[in-house]
Amino acid sequence: MLIFRDNLLNDIALIRVRSQIPIDGTFIAIASLPPAGSGNNIPEAGSVNYVVGWGCMQVGGNVVDRAQVIELRVMTQEECVSAFGYDLINDVTRFCAGYFQQNRGVCPGDSGSGLMSLQNQPPMVVGVVSAGDKQQASNMPAKFTRVAPFVSWIRQYVG
Repeated sequence: MLIFRDNLLNDIALIRVRSQIPIDGTFIAIASLPPAGSGNNIPEAGSVNYVVGWGCMQVGGNVVDRAQVIELRVMTQEECVSAFGYDLINDVTRFCAGYFQQNRGVCPGDSGSGLMSLQNQPPMVVGVVSAGDKQQASNMPAKFTRVAPFVSWIRQYVG
């Protein structure tokens, strides 16, 4: 079952599975959520976080058959505006991360993947891949939905 907010600006959803997923701690582990009420302080601009995704390895390429990991730096709102040429609409729920003109980033196929902070244990999901530039995916930062403002909503469905 798909559970989503009723507004496209939120760009966040949950998927309810029918059976329990076996958590073995090696290949499948539980990630934590930001503290409720932490607002737009998580993730911090300048922090390095990680996305695991199935997107392409090069612009225009096919999705991969093995998950890939990429390290991304969270950018300031000013850096996002500079990269995209416009505001991200709402910096409370949106942010960007990546690198400008460095040939690495998220690609089509990575949307919906979590941006993970490894600064604490267990790792924390701080963002969700929302969108990237399809034509220049590896040279533009990606847009993310910030998880912290939605923690109370998530907890309504996930105990």
